[in-house]
Amino acid sequence: MTQGHKPSAFSIRMDIILGMNSSAGFNSRFLPRMATQGIWAALAVAACLALFGCGGERELLVFAATSLRDPLTQVSEIYEIESGVNVNLSFGASQSLAQQIASGAPADVFISAGRGPVDFLEEKGLASIPGSHSLRLLSNELVVVTRDISGEIDSLETLASDAIERIALADPALAPAGTYAEEALRSAGVWDGLQGKLLLGKDVRAAMTYVEVGNADAGIVYRTDALSSDSLEVVYSIDPVLHSTIIYPAVSVNGSSSTGDASGYLEFISSEESISVFRRFGFSETMFRRIGF
Repeated sequence: MTQGHKPSAFSIRMDIILGMNSSAGFNSRFLPRMATQGIWAALAVAACLALFGCGGERELLVFAATSLRDPLTQVSEIYEIESGVNVNLSFGASQSLAQQIASGAPADVFISAGRGPVDFLEEKGLASIPGSHSLRLLSNELVVVTRDISGEIDSLETLASDAIERIALADPALAPAGTYAEEALRSAGVWDGLQGKLLLGKDVRAAMTYVEVGNADAGIVYRTDALSSDSLEVVYSIDPVLHSTIIYPAVSVNGSSSTGDASGYLEFISSEESISVFRRFGFSETMFRRIGF
């Protein structure tokens, strides 16, 4: 995210500080010693304010699932303008981000593409404890995408056909998108038979890229990611009863130095203004509620 500009302390004019006309000139030799000291003290204070602002810049570090990159970037830009808080976004596979937080990464807010990574942080006392804030923000849908494969894919069983040699999905160990895909394939009874075909990506965007560049014939990704691609076609929508409900929990991280701003950010991203942005990218809102899912 863009950072706010700070004026240089050296751009402060002495005539403004003293309330004098610059054309009249100024020479500290003609002032008493105490007055001169007062002037330099005022200059030092003004310089500190110009460099650091009153109390310093307010910043948030938000860790979020890769599938939220496009809409969350837009939402955060709006929040920066309205709140004056600088938002720094770091995207990645949800479980990897949770592990980084557990290892000491100074995130203030975590938005996961599934409940598992949040459970992981809860177990370590880093999220959703009394006094923190959490909400169930969004939902998504799994789809099968292809680039130029011939023939129809009208079921998950079709993925076992000889026409499809490689199938891309997010690694279930790293990203909830992969977990949902594995659950769906197991429910359809084809998971074991597809092991030799699977190409695992670090997150859902990586899986989608494998299909886009031709490294995989088909991929299982979120509908929102598929909609962002100009080269892929959604050929099959996976029945949601085949996998766990897709949710995006958002939590403030326990121990954050910006608890107040984290709470404000969570309030904002669940507002109608923000939800309208998420809708444009294909997300659907859920009935969000505080503490618990």
